[in-house]
This record gives sequence, structure tokens and C-alpha cells, in this order.
Amino acid sequence: MTNHKDLSWLHALPQSSIQFDFSPAGRTVRFDQEMIEGLLRMSGRSFVSEVHKEHGKEAPIQLSKATPVQLKGVPYAARMSGKFTVKGEGREQGWIYAFAEPFQIFILYLITDKDRVRDQEALEEALSSFEYLGVR
Repeated sequence: MTNHKDLSWLHALPQSSIQFDFSPAGRTVRFDQEMIEGLLRMSGRSFVSEVHKEHGKEAPIQLSKATPVQLKGVPYAARMSGKFTVKGEGREQGWIYAFAEPFQIFILYLITDKDRVRDQEALEEALSSFEYLGVR
């Protein structure tokens, strides 16, 4: 039995997706915005390594900066993404790392060039409608 909750939403295009994952944080774990952004930067370096391992080092990657993001009910959150091309298809793979006691929140998304604008709008709508209401 796992100690986390997954909520997934798949867009009509099977290549584009978003996944929400809630994992319990340790009782004594404390976060701040700087720590969240630092963890994202480390994830970005791992992402580059994974893409190069899977698709070769010639796969150019445009990595964004870790930036704060507003999520309702979440005190600390940051966003980062990487853009790259695989077999002629552009992709943006992104991740949002957040903390709202007692959970670490991971939001992972993938947007492909097919209907990029529509999928980007759907992602932004999902993020703007997200609200953490706490544990009840």
C-alpha cells in the first residue's frame, strides 16, 4: 500500500498529459521557497541527463529557470520545464514542486507540438483551478 495519492488527467491527445501526486512529507520536514526552487534546479539537471541517456547527447534541450508559481492554498511552489525534440516532434516536459503541510505536491506535465496552444491553455486552466484545501 502506498502513502500517496495520484490524480491524473490525460488530454484528448494521448501525448499530452498532466499528473498530480501528493506524497506525505516527514513530520519534521520544513520547506521554504528557496529550498523548493533549489530542489527543482537539481531535478532539471537530472532531467537533462535522462533525456541525453534516452535520446542521445545530440538532443538539444532548452531548460527554463526555476520560477515561483501561485497555487491556491499552497505556500511554496515553483515551476521548471525543458523543451526538446524527439523524432521531429517538439515536446515540453515540466514539473512543479510544491509544499503544503503535510504534503509534498508534484505536478508533472508533458505538452507536444500537436495542438500546443490548446494543450498549454488546458494546462494553465488546470493549474488555475487547482486548490489545496488541507487535510480534513
